[in-house]
Amino acid sequence: MNGRGLGRRRVVIEGKARLSGELTAPPSKSYCHRALICSSLSEGKSRIFKFSRCDDALATLSVLRRMGIEIDLAADDATSIVHGAEPREPEDVLECGESASTLRMCLPIAASKGLFAVFSGKGSLSKRPIGPVIDALRSLGAEVLSRSGYLPVAISGSGYKTDRVRVDGGFGSQHISGLLLSSPLSPHGIRIDVDGEPSSRPYLDLTVQVMEHYGVSVERDGYRSFRVLPGRRYEGRDLSVPGDYSSASFIMAAALSTRSSISLLGLPSGDFPDSQILHLMGRMGAEVRLDRGRLLLSSSGLKGIDVDSHDIGDLVPPLTVMACFAEGSTRLRGVSRLSTKESSRAEALVSELRKMGGSLDIDGDDLVVNGVKALRGSEVSSWGDHRIEMALTAAALGAEGETTIDDAMTVTKSYAEFYEDLRSLGAGIHAGQ
Repeated sequence: MNGRGLGRRRVVIEGKARLSGELTAPPSKSYCHRALICSSLSEGKSRIFKFSRCDDALATLSVLRRMGIEIDLAADDATSIVHGAEPREPEDVLECGESASTLRMCLPIAASKGLFAVFSGKGSLSKRPIGPVIDALRSLGAEVLSRSGYLPVAISGSGYKTDRVRVDGGFGSQHISGLLLSSPLSPHGIRIDVDGEPSSRPYLDLTVQVMEHYGVSVERDGYRSFRVLPGRRYEGRDLSVPGDYSSASFIMAAALSTRSSISLLGLPSGDFPDSQILHLMGRMGAEVRLDRGRLLLSSSGLKGIDVDSHDIGDLVPPLTVMACFAEGSTRLRGVSRLSTKESSRAEALVSELRKMGGSLDIDGDDLVVNGVKALRGSEVSSWGDHRIEMALTAAALGAEGETTIDDAMTVTKSYAEFYEDLRSLGAGIHAGQ
């Protein structure tokens, strides 16, 4: 069952599932965003293998095409061929869909070149603040007009007029990544000084890694400052996108909530964004083994743990589901920043999992989950959020009875084949009326 084929409606999940088998983890959309941007601004042709066909990656592809970049999708739909070029002024509004990454990473491209461009978005993106991005671009010399720090946003001017900018690390990491990715377009290069400790730091490491793959070196002082010297240029290169721990974590949560044994292929070894999920599942008592690209996962029972979620916000929903099925209490620290995602995620998890019999509370800046003997099937809502929908699906598979998710099929935003992959492992999932 392909998410795009059903549209956004109800999905019914059969509980007490037993999953088994092997599947390949979806490609990382975070890699795809960065690889598309770097290759689009490169000299020469690049090929991106294992390209993600999720909505967010396709939004970045569409925006870059409207800025004059020639990007072809091969017949297999898994390879993107990018012909690097100077971005040019778009003839129409740059529609970012619901992708915050697309908006925050492509805005600086237009600003650095002094292009006139109007950016817009849909759904939750129009409600997500981008004030720190606008402030940073203005301090670099760009002219920016917005609706009080929200979409739509218009960019104009004559490009970056200085090489130095100070940003608020508390806003996250995507705006820092966007500034870094645009730096080779500036004749001045760029130095970014970061106030405070940015969240989601592994994604900054990823940005630097992809930039250096395409030939642009980044000088850095930890996460306090980043510098790209003037005159640096991207070079066309080939890149194979690794599997995505963020999306795959929901398959892992489904396996552990049903006490099933599965294997996942294509996940990279080493320190990658959200790869901490392996360590955290091990702490919870799961049997986790990553051997030459194959992750073997099983569990006969989980236990509650204490987790700092500062750098792993996207893992809070699947970890919350695992905690519901664990013995004892789990405390997920630092969840307040999740209120500016596609939904207020901590609030959404508490609301919907309580309907299924879960015991959850928000304690200041923490989400506290007390394990229960069993969840029960219920009618729940995705809150229009792909990660909430995937979390509820994982919970429903381990629950007693049938669960219906309203406002479903948001999963195509990040993991288009989510339901199809679960069905291949034996899950009972079908469209509701």
